[in-house]
Amino acid sequence: MLKNSYILLGPEIGEKKEYISGIKNEIIKKYGDGTEEFTYYPYDTDMSEVIDTAEGMSMFSSFKIIIINDCSELKKKDIELFLQYLARPADDTVMIFTDQGTKADPKLEKAAAEKKIFWELDESRRKSFALNYFSRHNISLDQAGASLIAANSESNTLSVKNECDKLLLFFSDRKRLTGEEIEDFLFYNREENVFSLFDNILSGELEKTLDIAQNIMRSAEGAPIQLLAGLTWQFKRFLEFKTMLDDKYTPVDAFTKIGVRARKGQAVYNTGSRRYSTRETEQILSRCYYYDQLFRSVRIELQELYFPVFIYEIMAKKGKPSEESIFSSSF
Repeated sequence: MLKNSYILLGPEIGEKKEYISGIKNEIIKKYGDGTEEFTYYPYDTDMSEVIDTAEGMSMFSSFKIIIINDCSELKKKDIELFLQYLARPADDTVMIFTDQGTKADPKLEKAAAEKKIFWELDESRRKSFALNYFSRHNISLDQAGASLIAANSESNTLSVKNECDKLLLFFSDRKRLTGEEIEDFLFYNREENVFSLFDNILSGELEKTLDIAQNIMRSAEGAPIQLLAGLTWQFKRFLEFKTMLDDKYTPVDAFTKIGVRARKGQAVYNTGSRRYSTRETEQILSRCYYYDQLFRSVRIELQELYFPVFIYEIMAKKGKPSEESIFSSSF
C-alpha cells in the first residue's frame, strides 16, 4: 500500500534503488504517467523550498515524488519544517528521505509513515547474487568465480551487478565461466583494479602502488572500502598459501589447493612470498580488519585520506602500525 512518506536508510544501494522504483511504479499505476519527480540535498537547497514544492499546486502533473538524499545531514530547523509538514502531508505527494547510514533524526523517523533499513551484503550474499545473475543469463559460474566477483565488489547489489555486467560483455558467448578465466581477465585487463593493486603491494613498489590506489579511487567504482574488501580477500588467500608452504606443501600443490592457476597470479604470489613472512602477512590482515572497522565509521572523504596511510603501513611497516600514524593501534 502506498504511503505518503518513507525513510529509507542503509548502505545497500541496489535494493534501495529497486524499492524506490517499486514506489514509483505503484504511483504511475494509480495516478498515470503525469508524475513529477524532484531530488534535493540538505547542503545545496533551502528546505523551505521543498515544503513549498510538496504543498504547492502543479499545473503539469497529477502527482509529485520528492526525494531528500543524505537526510542525516538535515539541520534542526529543517527537521522542524518536515515534522510540521508530515503532520498534515499533501494528498498528491510522496516524500522519500534516504541516507547511506542507518540512522536519521529520531523524530523524523517516528513521523514518517514507513522506515526501512537496507543492510549491506556480506560476502556470501554477494556470491549468491553473482551465481544467480549469471544463471539468469544462461552461464554456469563456478564458486571460485563467484568469490572473485564478490571480492571485487562493494557490499551492495548494484556494485555486484556492475561487476557481473562487465564480465558478461566479455564472456557473453560462454556456457560456463570459471574463476581461473575471470582471474586471467582481471590480471590482463589494462584498467587498474584491486588485483593490479595487490600485485604491486606484493612486489613492494610503494610509490607506484600509491599512484595506482589514487587512480582507482578517482574512478567511479574506486571507493576505499571496496578496495580494502578486495585486498582483505586476497591477503586471506595469500596467508593460506604461506601457511601451506610452512606445512611443507610444494608451491604447485599449494597453488592447486587455493585455486591460483594463472601464471601471472602464481608469479605475483612467489614474489610476495619472498617479501612477506607468514607472521608479517598475519599482521597485514590485522591492519585490514582494523581499517575496515575504521572506514565504516567515517565518511568517504576521510576514507580517501586514510587509505594511503593503510598502504604505507602494510608495505613499509609490513603490518605494524606506523609510529607517526594519527591512529591508535586499536579501534
